[in-house]
Amino acid sequence: ALLGRVSAGLPRDADFIKFVDVGQGDCAIIYSNGYCAVVDVGEPEEATTVNKALKDYGIVDIDALIISHLHSDHVGALPEIAELYPIHNLFMPKIYNKSIITAKIGKETAVQNGAAFYEVDRGINFQIGEFEITILSDYDGNLEENDRSVFVMAEIDNTKILFTGDAETKTENKL
Repeated sequence: ALLGRVSAGLPRDADFIKFVDVGQGDCAIIYSNGYCAVVDVGEPEEATTVNKALKDYGIVDIDALIISHLHSDHVGALPEIAELYPIHNLFMPKIYNKSIITAKIGKETAVQNGAAFYEVDRGINFQIGEFEITILSDYDGNLEENDRSVFVMAEIDNTKILFTGDAETKTENKL
């Protein structure tokens, strides 16, 4: 099963998406019925900001952490977040460029601390409480990193929210 233990601190019937201001990068918290997913975590120096946002909501573990692509403003804080929180499931694109040290260290830290790792692929689908999360992607591994961004759709009560990482218009149109 993809979901781990239930996060504590919020009403079990709460459903929300919170966009965390991590400067240039991205970070979103998806919460529903005691379960939590995080999409991207910002630059390394934004780990404190992400940690504060999670603590403000009483979140003690992350059921799913999805990294859209491997630029530092999306994956940079992963090593520290993986030290601070149990991550039950980590979804991340394939690391083509071995020089992307932060992504590699973050993945290794999360897995060493118990995370199941999934290389993102189109069609991965799971529940975060009432949210249905679907991984959408359609890219060639030779593309520039922004255009390798994983698209994540969160759907609840006929409302769909699409996270596109830093995909360029051409990639958005292709999807």
